[in-house]
Amino acid sequence: MVMPESWIQGADRGKCIEMALVHDMAEATVGDITPECGISSSEKHRLEDKAMIEMCTLLPAEIGARIKSLFEEYNAASTKEAQLVKQIDKLEFLIQTREYEESRGVCLDEFFDNTRSMIKDPGFKEMLVHLDKPDELLDSQK
Repeated sequence: MVMPESWIQGADRGKCIEMALVHDMAEATVGDITPECGISSSEKHRLEDKAMIEMCTLLPAEIGARIKSLFEEYNAASTKEAQLVKQIDKLEFLIQTREYEESRGVCLDEFFDNTRSMIKDPGFKEMLVHLDKPDELLDSQK
């Protein structure tokens, strides 16, 4: 995770990296469940929890327990690390959305409007300004 130390705000960088790597593992089994899929949030969590438990049982106990713990911590957003990784995940989603817009010539502002409020960190909010005005950023770099 390459970012200024001030953005980490005392969080454990190594733990953030581990959590970032494991937080979407269940999607490898259940797929990327979005609100458009018509599956409730509680059912989505149940499916992902089941998939994660199944994956972790295939690993040595200590490793499986660590992965499951990081997954649960992320979902609960119970620590500074989990909250930071969640914001990074949302920011990465918005970057992908902007790239999709630009490559397809479509407007996906509703994704920005729905996700922007989830980003609280001042450093990440600063990055949103550049996502909101990508043409201005490109012009300033010429």
